[in-house]
Amino acid sequence: LRYFISGGAALNPEIARFFTSLGIGILQGYGQTEASPVISVNRPGQVRMETVGPPLPGVEVKLGPENELLARGDLVMQGYWNAPDETAKTIQDGWLHTGDLAAIDADGHIRIVGRVKDLIVNSGGENIAPAPIEQDLVFHPDVEQAVLVGDGKPWLSALLVLTEAARESARDQAETVREILRATNAGKPAYLQVRKAIVLETPCTMDNGLLTPTHKVKRQRVIERHQQQIEDLYR
Repeated sequence: LRYFISGGAALNPEIARFFTSLGIGILQGYGQTEASPVISVNRPGQVRMETVGPPLPGVEVKLGPENELLARGDLVMQGYWNAPDETAKTIQDGWLHTGDLAAIDADGHIRIVGRVKDLIVNSGGENIAPAPIEQDLVFHPDVEQAVLVGDGKPWLSALLVLTEAARESARDQAETVREILRATNAGKPAYLQVRKAIVLETPCTMDNGLLTPTHKVKRQRVIERHQQQIEDLYR
């Protein structure tokens, strides 16, 4: 076994380094169904673990407003079936608007930061992509799922679902949460630190409508369901 190909969700660089230390490479790629479906991928010998690699041959990429990743080429779909208005929003002048926030290195490697619609703007005007912080939270061994909140607020908070082992542990839950936040906040500037958290008793699942078929948490739906708890947290 020489390489895994990783896609579908962001790959934590620590996981990539773990497999690399075993002599197994991971080539992280990126794409969308609307792009047939691959836009970019790391190449053997030119891997940057924190990126999804440079675009495939024949694919053009650039950053649009709010640093949204745009892609153009023969791989872009003709349109959504019987949905001309939605197609017009997604494909403009031949460019596919991916809805993903990104950065592009000088040598063309693409780094996905988060989703445009998920961007948090705090009361100080800082733009914060929640995905990297949520990934740090979930990487903690006691956290199963995490949703970052703080839009229009002075500081960040999180909605956490603890692992089954953490829920059944005899440890004090409040201390467990403090430990999780200390680990997540280490080395981050103040505006990216998570100050408080709400522990959710019920995990996000497809049955309760809070998880997509590809096992991604429906952030906005979770936030809406727990809006009162969030508001109480900031009082």
